[in-house]
Amino acid sequence: MAKVITVVEAVVAPEARARLVQEYNALTDMPAGLIQSFLQQSASDPNVWQVISIWENMDALEKMRATSDTPAAIAVFQKVGAMPVVKIFTILVEKK
Repeated sequence: MAKVITVVEAVVAPEARARLVQEYNALTDMPAGLIQSFLQQSASDPNVWQVISIWENMDALEKMRATSDTPAAIAVFQKVGAMPVVKIFTILVEKK
C-alpha cells in the first residue's frame, strides 16, 4: 500500500503564531500509522502555516479519522482561531 500525506493549511494571525508553535509542540500522542509530522511556515507569506503528516497508508489515516476526536493537526489550528483546509495526497514515487 502507498504512503499518504496530509496537508492541513491555515492562515494564522501574527499574534497567534507563538501559541500555534506551542500547541503543536504540546502534541505527544502519535496515532497508529503516523510516520512523521511537521509544522511549517510559508517563506513567502508568514501568515500561512501547514502541518504536513506522512502516514503508512490510507487505511491508517482512515482509522484515525474514524475516531470521534478532531484530528490533532486540525485542532491545533482551531485552538488559535484559524480555519484549516485539509488536502490528502497519495505518494506514487518515493526516492531517498
